[in-house]
Amino acid sequence: MLKEVVNWIESTSNVFTMHGCELEVWHSPEESETQSITVDFECENYYCRLIFWDAGYGHVEIVDVNTEEAMLDQSFDVVEQLRTEKPLNDFLIKITS
Repeated sequence: MLKEVVNWIESTSNVFTMHGCELEVWHSPEESETQSITVDFECENYYCRLIFWDAGYGHVEIVDVNTEEAMLDQSFDVVEQLRTEKPLNDFLIKITS
């Protein structure tokens, strides 16, 4: 599962890098019982964090950097998102419109 996430992060279909965001990618320690990938980045006036777990679910948090208010804080199905034409594009739309 997480290999697919890494492939998406590095792909040309990554809507966040296409939008000019620079991603910081963190992998959980190998000895962790649950493996995960965390992706942090700033986009427009928002700080964003995507977390992907090997169990197939993920979480997105988007915070307005000016007000420090959470604009989005929700879980999502990683497989469902990665199967779309533009994975995670619905989250990008929320912060760029």
